[in-house]
Amino acid sequence: VKCKVSKQVKGRILRATVSQNPSGKYFVSICCTDVEIKQLETTVAEITKAKVDFSGTELELMKENMVQLVTLGEEYGYRFSEITTTGAKKYLGEVTRKGRSGDIVTMQYPKAYYKSRQSLLSALRESSSNGDMPRIPGRSVSIYTTTHEFAHTLSEELTSRLYGYGKELDFWDEIETVYTAYKQSNETVLGKYARKNQNEFLAEAFAYGKLGNQHSEYADRVIEIVDKYFKRGKA
Repeated sequence: VKCKVSKQVKGRILRATVSQNPSGKYFVSICCTDVEIKQLETTVAEITKAKVDFSGTELELMKENMVQLVTLGEEYGYRFSEITTTGAKKYLGEVTRKGRSGDIVTMQYPKAYYKSRQSLLSALRESSSNGDMPRIPGRSVSIYTTTHEFAHTLSEELTSRLYGYGKELDFWDEIETVYTAYKQSNETVLGKYARKNQNEFLAEAFAYGKLGNQHSEYADRVIEIVDKYFKRGKA
């Protein structure tokens, strides 16, 4: 039987779940244990070399989000210039760019949500219950917004460097193809917000591909495209 392996299986296999999508393709999700997890001992300030302000937030919660930023940054060779808190409450988190060439990248965390783990989880669970965002398992839900916004940063970085030509068009053409197929499907795993536009689809699919525990053909395809254009070491 021919198959495509998307991730290397490590540790001891506990179970395997087989699913089939409407096109007839089969997918196998494997749950493993005894997997060694790399610990990041360096401080946030040393790793990001960024302007960092966590005033008014729960530090342990922010530490988890900074570890996620660092982990994704190491994987895709990208770093933020500023990581700050804001009094705004419009979004659960937001990436902004400034500077003449858009090279100053700021990740903003609203104090209203990140002042405690409970306040953040309450807002995320409400959004998930409404079907707006995907259901993320366990403690991973606390780093969902960071992962979502990181995907926006990657795409904006490519725009900044290539000014809308060449590989930038190729990247968005591939995302548009997957997004169009997703809109025509009945899949609900990624949530309603993923249907808003292709940019939000990219971010939601990326976040679910990194954190979700159910199979999504569309999240898998988005991760493949992002890896193709951005992953460290790729040509």
